Amino acid sequence: MDALTFALRLVMITPGNLGVYEWVVALLSSSVGSTLVTGLVCAAIYRAAGLLVTGSAGLISVLLLGGSRDYRKESVK
Repeated sequence: MDALTFALRLVMITPGNLGVYEWVVALLSSSVGSTLVTGLVCAAIYRAAGLLVTGSAGLISVLLLGGSRDYRKESVK
């Protein structure tokens, strides 16, 4: 399924292809014998997992790099 949606990820229709990817996966899953709802749920879980990984990595990097530093004071010396 991921190979079939590769071209869709190259062309952005909406910001982040939000909603477009999910519906294309749902339609493709229904064409291969699964239900539309199953495809939509799987695509939504896939999207949520990607957001969770990206958000977690961003939070960890902000915490490790000290996101509350005031860099303007350091550069004025």
